[in-house]
Amino acid sequence: VHGMPGEGKSTFAIQFAKYLAENIGRVVYISGEEGFTKTLRDKFMNNDGVSKYLDIADLRTFDDIIKNIPQEVYNFIFIDSLDNMRIDAEKMKKIRERYKNSALITISQSTKDGKIRGSQELVHDCDISVMVENGIAKTNKNRFKEKWMVYEVFTA
Repeated sequence: VHGMPGEGKSTFAIQFAKYLAENIGRVVYISGEEGFTKTLRDKFMNNDGVSKYLDIADLRTFDDIIKNIPQEVYNFIFIDSLDNMRIDAEKMKKIRERYKNSALITISQSTKDGKIRGSQELVHDCDISVMVENGIAKTNKNRFKEKWMVYEVFTA
């Protein structure tokens, strides 16, 4: 999941995390960008994001993830964000190897031209890429369905 600041990336991820937790399996949302601040708590509350199957972890680095997130517990691991946690393609490979039975959903900033910040290897290695712009999430890469599927993040 990528986009410019304030476009709805974290809000989309919280909504998606809640959906997965309530319908499919255990989720951990790692908040490396905002921590467990009032802003993040408000985002979870305002988006009805609380679930007994969804844990929130205030972790700030790759090493924190490896030390604190147990293997074989979570079906889905959200990392918000790769940029703040300085997780590059090489570290993502290590995370994928360690949590091979978990789906990984990561959040990144976009450059001004709309591409994911950092190595394009991250996009190449992922199954689905979602760009969030003006509160609209669109798949711009999808190995399972058609591209350009649209989801409205901010609903009235």
